[in-house]
Amino acid sequence: MRRSIPDFCDKEGINLSDVTGTYVNLLTMIHFFIEKGNLQDKVVVNGRALKECVVDYYVDISRIKSFHPIDEPSIEKDDAYKAYWLLRRKALQVIQPFDNCEFINELFVSTFLLGLISRQRNIDDAKKRKNPTWSNFKKLLYRSLMFRTVTAQSLELMLEAFFCGCDFSAEST
Repeated sequence: MRRSIPDFCDKEGINLSDVTGTYVNLLTMIHFFIEKGNLQDKVVVNGRALKECVVDYYVDISRIKSFHPIDEPSIEKDDAYKAYWLLRRKALQVIQPFDNCEFINELFVSTFLLGLISRQRNIDDAKKRKNPTWSNFKKLLYRSLMFRTVTAQSLELMLEAFFCGCDFSAEST
């Protein structure tokens, strides 16, 4: 028997408004991605798939909290698990085919992760254009999401490694 989302939240001590907030936040980001890419007539959001993504994310975070003595996951863990479930549940659905449309979810997740990284470390577009490593990283991330086995843990490790590298490069300047 499937439990309702409010029942799950009650049992796990999760604030239902956090769950709905996560859903709305992700939906807003997806719609922005669709608009920025001029994909309004080509891609739609499957609300049920997005709901499953959010629920799966909270199930994982709840499980992690029950096994480890943490109140809240790190930013990297939080973002990695959201990205993983977005990738896995494929909430973006193509309604009008276009080049590389079969990888629209991978493109969104790479955009999602790169945006999070940029905001977290204040990396603006000018810095990205000046740094050839950024372009290589961006391509590698997208290709990895398309063709490699990806886990929430591997995404978390990637985020942690990126931030660690940023911290070291800041010391050397």
